[in-house]
Amino acid sequence: MRLLLPALLILASCASEAPHSVAPRVEPVTMKIGAICPPQGQTAPMLPRQAIEQKIGGTVVARARIANGSVEEVTILSGPEIFHAPTVAAMKKYKCLKRDDTVVSEQSFTFFAE
Repeated sequence: MRLLLPALLILASCASEAPHSVAPRVEPVTMKIGAICPPQGQTAPMLPRQAIEQKIGGTVVARARIANGSVEEVTILSGPEIFHAPTVAAMKKYKCLKRDDTVVSEQSFTFFAE
């Protein structure tokens, strides 16, 4: 029994050591859209034909994740579904400033159909 106890202690101490450390997750920086994607690099969303024909209007709020000067992901936060696809398509065309970190920004689009 004396020989088993030290062996168990050695195994327990080896098992508690972390094999490798994992880098902490870095949260994206939040910025105004105009500060990271200047207005001259922005594309306006197209008004869908169906919205024109049915005189549908509304405001869409979207969140963009921007890295390496490009919009990598767009999430629609609110607004009529008819405007979601044109909003995503437009924001994915934005020309943004290149940075070493990831930026998150929100933007509102108001669509008018007369």
